[in-house]
Parts: sequence; structure tokens; C-alpha cells
Amino acid sequence: MNEYGVAEVDEEKCIACGQCAKVCPQNVIKIHECANYIVVKCSNKEKGAVARKQCEVSCIGCGICEKTCTAGAIHVEDNCAVIQEDICLSCGMCSVKCPRHVIHDLRGVFTAVR
Repeated sequence: MNEYGVAEVDEEKCIACGQCAKVCPQNVIKIHECANYIVVKCSNKEKGAVARKQCEVSCIGCGICEKTCTAGAIHVEDNCAVIQEDICLSCGMCSVKCPRHVIHDLRGVFTAVR
């Protein structure tokens, strides 16, 4: 659990067995389909105000990331940003523009590594 009380995978230790994803009661842990460095670190489905009350870094489904993505790889589904990894260019513009800092660049190029 990180400092926000959210499950977070230590990618240096992870072997991608999928066990954590299978047992997660909230279904918030996912196995990535490809080696994409741009990730959405939220899976809250609640709308803006409710999401903000549940977690200080929740995606509020504002759609700024969707409008920013030139590849059309990110969409808001059920009030939460979702990246279609097979078409994402890893340009990082969605992470730069995200007002809630929910979208991260795991390399630390566009956003600080958390």
C-alpha cells in the first residue's frame, strides 16, 4: 500500500504472475498487456466529487487526457481514463496535462516517479 492507501505494484519485484490481480477485491490491479511506460494509476469508477472524496488522487473523468492524445489511445470509460496500450505512443502528453496527476510516466521523464 502506498502513502495514499492504494495498492501499488513494485515493478522491480513483480514477475507478472497475475495472482495479485486475481485476488484484489476491488479489481484495481491489472496486468499490462505490453511494455507501455504511460499508465493510469487509478481505477475508480465514481464521478468527480465522489471520486475526490474517496481518494485525493482519483481520476475524475474530466477527459483532458482524451482530448490531448494525438494517437486516440486514451478514453474515459466509467469516469476513469483507460489507455489502449497497443496504440499508445508513450509520448506522455496525457500525463503532463492530467490535472489530478493520475497518469504517470514510469520512466520519470514526463512525471515524477512515485
